[in-house]
Amino acid sequence: MVGGDVKAGELIGQLYDRDPATRDLAVDTLVSLGECAVPDLIGVLDDPDESVQEYAVQALAGIGSPALPYLIRALEQEDEELVGRIGWVLGAIGDPAIEPLISSLGSHIPALQLSAGATLIAMGDPAVPGLIRCLVHEDDDVRAIAQAVLAEIGSPAAEMLIEAYRSADDALRDPIRHLLAEIGAPAVPPLQKAINDPDPAVRRCAEAVLGSLQDREE
Repeated sequence: MVGGDVKAGELIGQLYDRDPATRDLAVDTLVSLGECAVPDLIGVLDDPDESVQEYAVQALAGIGSPALPYLIRALEQEDEELVGRIGWVLGAIGDPAIEPLISSLGSHIPALQLSAGATLIAMGDPAVPGLIRCLVHEDDDVRAIAQAVLAEIGSPAAEMLIEAYRSADDALRDPIRHLLAEIGAPAVPPLQKAINDPDPAVRRCAEAVLGSLQDREE
């Protein structure tokens, strides 16, 4: 544990030091401080000094899950560059950030919805299973954003959608078919492979989607 007399603001000041060792020690101590250091660290993500930004990203990623509520709220910012840096942090935190981001798709704040979607796109494969579950979400906006994010992820999402189709109920199978068609060309290789799948339902899905894609080209 770090002593209570160590203040996050003082440590933030050390991120500007010319000595890399001092900066590294400040990052380690900020990580040890945990949640109480998060607001100050978010505050320097838009610092003009890019090296300070990088050290703040390191510290926030090191704090991990306790930083998530603050980072998700900070995605509401209109500053696109700042939102992008917050996305880097969330990506560095990894899997623990996925569910809070997916939950944010249901926010009534459009900027937060869009920022969460963009961050999930950047995270790629690990976000796909949770996004597939959103395809049958009761909220129209959540479904639409999940579809758009999965379409942007492309081929890796297509492979997981085909696998999900295997055990999906009818309510989920229909949006999966439509989404595979929306993904288009990047979905073709996994769909061609699925034509030989031992599951007849998967084979029928692959044949139907490939047929619709071929019709679209004609």
